[in-house]
Amino acid sequence: MQLHEKDPTKVCEFNIQKLKIKDRCDAVALHISERARARSLVELLKAGNVNLRKDVDPQLLAEERRLQNKLKLQETRLSDLLSQKGSSTELINKINQEITNIIQESQKLTAKIRATKPEHAELTNPKDILQLPGIQQQLDKNTIMLQYSLGKERSYLWVVTPNSPLESYELPGQEEIAKAANKFNIFVKEPLIDNPTPVDIADAIAETEKTADALSQLILNDVAGKLGNKRLVIVADGILHEVSFAALNEPRKSPTSNKYQPLVVNHEIVNLPSISSLATHRKKLKIRDKAPKTLAVLANPVFSADDTRLKNDKPSSVENNLDRSAVETLRNTNEVLEPLPNTQAEGEAILDLVNSPNNKLSAFGLDANYNFATSKQLRQYRYLLFATHGIFNTVNPALSGIVLSLVDKQGKPQTRSFLRLNDIFNLDLPAELIVLSACESGLGNDVQGEGLVGLTRGFMYAGAARVTVSLWKVNDEWVKEADSAIASIHQALKPGGRFVAEFGGKGNVQAIATALSNALEAINIPAQALNPWYFPSIGEYATLLEQQGFDVIYSTLFARPTPLAEGEAGMANWIQMFASSFLAALSDEQQIQVIRVVEEYLKPTLYQQGTWTADYRRIRIVAIKL
Repeated sequence: MQLHEKDPTKVCEFNIQKLKIKDRCDAVALHISERARARSLVELLKAGNVNLRKDVDPQLLAEERRLQNKLKLQETRLSDLLSQKGSSTELINKINQEITNIIQESQKLTAKIRATKPEHAELTNPKDILQLPGIQQQLDKNTIMLQYSLGKERSYLWVVTPNSPLESYELPGQEEIAKAANKFNIFVKEPLIDNPTPVDIADAIAETEKTADALSQLILNDVAGKLGNKRLVIVADGILHEVSFAALNEPRKSPTSNKYQPLVVNHEIVNLPSISSLATHRKKLKIRDKAPKTLAVLANPVFSADDTRLKNDKPSSVENNLDRSAVETLRNTNEVLEPLPNTQAEGEAILDLVNSPNNKLSAFGLDANYNFATSKQLRQYRYLLFATHGIFNTVNPALSGIVLSLVDKQGKPQTRSFLRLNDIFNLDLPAELIVLSACESGLGNDVQGEGLVGLTRGFMYAGAARVTVSLWKVNDEWVKEADSAIASIHQALKPGGRFVAEFGGKGNVQAIATALSNALEAINIPAQALNPWYFPSIGEYATLLEQQGFDVIYSTLFARPTPLAEGEAGMANWIQMFASSFLAALSDEQQIQVIRVVEEYLKPTLYQQGTWTADYRRIRIVAIKL
């Protein structure tokens, strides 16, 4: 970024191939930053052997391969001739001319592919990298773009609006920024200690606010008082890809101000891999087909042959014959794939909002596999939820992706169990929104963000208008401390902000809970202390909301009896997934005994025609922050 260091307002000139740019030094530096992002993605695609074959004419791809092979052959012949003494100059010149002809032919073919599939060429051979006027055209009057470039000695921030002159600022080097970002991420991501006291909670909040303010002062201080209430488009770099800008402190207008106010209170936050990619993406969205159906959900895959949902007696070693890239990724990130039973409850609750069975699709457990994730039927749905682990690999970002069921119904390893970049880039998903829920990152302190960017960019290339990715592990646990949760929600919302929720209400799975309690009491184990659930009445929860400063404008409690999958094994599987805390201290024999007792108790009311039913009762509530 030496152009920027000279004097941002002076005129600089930049030449590459046939492109010549003459503009303010900071504008030229911004363009070079955009080019670097495009180059990084190309390198990532190459490292992952990503073959962007989707929707490109097979004949054009075949011709491309033919020319590549022909060029390789001629270059080998030329190398052989040049390494031999006394080779014919005439023959060398002839081969050089043939190589020139092949290159010219390849350039024409690339232009043809670009004309038919511009997004394909834009990824593999980026050409239309935006300059400042083009960047400004992508922004509306209510949007400000903050683009970062981290460097060893110094970093840079560009502030772009649609009409105002470009502003640029020098920031500290990436080591200082990374130190503050990692400290902030630790406090945001790490769970509280078990059974925290009010003092523990207050201390944790205070430390989080302190680290959020420290990072904000490093990377946002220069724009204090300039952001208004506008939408912020964040084009991050390096470790900043892993920072939740929404949780950073609004930059102080005054040095004496120390009140913590998250950016999300006054700003909509949008993250982009690059602004040039947005321009290409918008062109693609204008001509794509719209998905006709509503919602598809993949959740709660099976990660172990020891999973209770399998009926095999001798679990096989999952690692044998497993997708090797998945094994390498898990080793490099030291990931232990914990089951995610509550993601199924989450998925079922969301699916329940779609009334028509023809407009929704689901895959849980063993069905949440590679074949489902890559099936053509998913292109029919506007909203997709992948509720499983996501891995962002720091050693080889190209191996980043989504973990699916690792075993089949017999407990044998799946040879394809990891949705990698190559798979994602070649999906066809014209969705309005793809959500990667319950993802967790294997990122270390040296993260550069390529895996996360590649994953997001892959789903955008597949056709998604928007992608939401969790930046850290999402705890798959029940929340019993309702007052603390409501206080946190209240703090995150601005006045007039709306809190909409659905969760288990009073009487939820009451028959199952009673049966479990009776079965445990029969073997002298007090069940109440093991109960992880909190199912309030509408009156109780509404009172908590009002005490925290909410106005409850809608609430309802309703029954939602839900058939369980797996036939006769449905109730046992449900207990082992969602009520495992009741069984944690029991031996294997005791667990089997308790489950059998529960089944016998419940069969007269919850088992009919070979199917178990869970007696769910749900609360839906809407409240406004006063």
